[in-house]
Amino acid sequence: MYHLNLPSISIPDLKKTPLTVRRTVTNVGDTDSIYRAMGESPPGVNMVVEPSLLQFNASTTMHTFAVTFTPLQMVQGDFNFGSLTWIDDGKHAVRIPIAVRVIIHDSFSDTS
Repeated sequence: MYHLNLPSISIPDLKKTPLTVRRTVTNVGDTDSIYRAMGESPPGVNMVVEPSLLQFNASTTMHTFAVTFTPLQMVQGDFNFGSLTWIDDGKHAVRIPIAVRVIIHDSFSDTS
């Protein structure tokens, strides 16, 4: 569910254990491009991007990166929002919106 290669990241149930999501991107800019990750973590969540630098050339046109999310506080809450933007020396900026909801307890409903 988390690993669909969508242009956004949504985590509806981040628990105490860190969760890693992977995305694959294809360069559509200049052949020789270097993109740096600029992250804006959702409030209450630590976000780490690996690798934080993507280098494209004629033979490397695709890269996979991982984003690991860890809650900073265990508070049941609503969705919080952030973003990850890949920037290449000011020419291009590719923004990935992020939505994360920290949960402490799973909710179950009885519809009978």
